[in-house]
Amino acid sequence: PEGPAGATGARGATGATGATGAVGPTWGTMWEASRGDVSSCVPSDLMSQILTIEQSSRLYVSAMAQVSAASAADMQLSVDLLSGGGTMGAIDTGAAMTAPLVPTLMTLTGIISDIGGPVDLPAGSYQVRFRLAETAPCNVAITATAPTLSVVTLGVTQ
Repeated sequence: PEGPAGATGARGATGATGATGAVGPTWGTMWEASRGDVSSCVPSDLMSQILTIEQSSRLYVSAMAQVSAASAADMQLSVDLLSGGGTMGAIDTGAAMTAPLVPTLMTLTGIISDIGGPVDLPAGSYQVRFRLAETAPCNVAITATAPTLSVVTLGVTQ
């Protein structure tokens, strides 16, 4: 027959500390401007802000604007990242969108990337620009009302 349970043994030694995991996401930063107007094939800044990050990070962006045009025109939204006067990465809507005659919410989301994939940024200050460009026919007035940009830093393994 099974006997009674024995006494609890002494506690064992504490094991070694495991490796530090990746840094998780931090809170985001959001900016909003009142409006922006475009009527050429040169991208126009809807807003531009300086962002300072404390640790190595990737940037996830969400940008939106209420867009309308006087007549049909193709346009493209983009967010790019600059440091020291050079572009470090960007995200855009890909194929040009047709600007509607009535205000419509246009959105853009994703991680700032370059040709090699997501951009891993060292700690520092960067300029983040939210831009709108008319891609054709380059002579229609496009209005972007209340453009809003939200940026969230995503920690990366160091």
